[in-house]
Amino acid sequence: MMETAVKTVDLENVENKDGIRVITPTKEMDWQFFNVEMTKEEMSVSQFMNRLEVFKFNDPIQRNCVWSLEKKSLLIVSILEEISIGEIKTQVIRHNKKKFRNVLDGKQRLTTIRDFVRNRYALVNAYVRCYDKDGEQVLLNLSGMYFKDLPVQFQDRITSLILDIKNYEDLDEQMKAELFQRWNNGEALKPSQLRKAKMDYDLLLAIAELKKFEVVSAGFSNNAINNDMTSDMLLKALAVLKTDNHTSLDSRTLNKYLDEKAFTAENINELKSIVAYLNDVFQLFDEKEVKKSFGAFKTITLIYIASKALQENRSVEDFAEWVLQFF
Repeated sequence: MMETAVKTVDLENVENKDGIRVITPTKEMDWQFFNVEMTKEEMSVSQFMNRLEVFKFNDPIQRNCVWSLEKKSLLIVSILEEISIGEIKTQVIRHNKKKFRNVLDGKQRLTTIRDFVRNRYALVNAYVRCYDKDGEQVLLNLSGMYFKDLPVQFQDRITSLILDIKNYEDLDEQMKAELFQRWNNGEALKPSQLRKAKMDYDLLLAIAELKKFEVVSAGFSNNAINNDMTSDMLLKALAVLKTDNHTSLDSRTLNKYLDEKAFTAENINELKSIVAYLNDVFQLFDEKEVKKSFGAFKTITLIYIASKALQENRSVEDFAEWVLQFF
């Protein structure tokens, strides 16, 4: 009887990918399956609204895009027509023993529902299919209506919607980025978006707060904002302030600062004060002057010089005059 040769694998000379050994399997091999720990949770919109404090929407993995009113309205119409809005995926994180749901995929859906129930926007081009008393299909025009304006049965349908939530445990940043990329059809994250994944919680929160200032987004295109270029601008400003303008501002240098957790609470608080001051300056400018003076490296320069102006107790008006002359 002929013996079957069994192929052996030289584990010392196998290919490596991302630091992990790569082995070509055979039919005879027996493997333990890899899985990412996950639990399922169902929660109504009403429960979600009562527990908003446990949901976090500022994870660095998010693309920072903003839905149009048309897209928000279509989601609400889908809910009213009982069309699935898909799964919500979160990462379980804990602060001071309290459990939070860090939203990884589904931020726009959740915030759209939250803001509509809070009457923060009215629907546009919103037509919902229904049947009249004779069983004939009709379209109800909800355009211009806030949540409070909807028929009670429509309000109830929204608040009773069951959200399908998947909570992932013990995710490191690399696995989180990989999952997000798979959920979004393999679309790669931009370097600035990946860089946010290196930030600690305090820095991440500070960046999110600073983005609310108009001066931070001034001079950036919508595409640049959606790709988190404003986040990179703030990181570069931190680096300039920390080193008194003695640093390069390339991606490698920024990554090194983040890997070393170089930005302290003192650095972050200094940036907050300067941006608040500069935002007051920004309010004094007209549209033409804004385009001339703000955006990307111009704003980084202004943040650095504003730090000196604050040390000299210069007024907002004096610094605004200087900016106009400088540019």
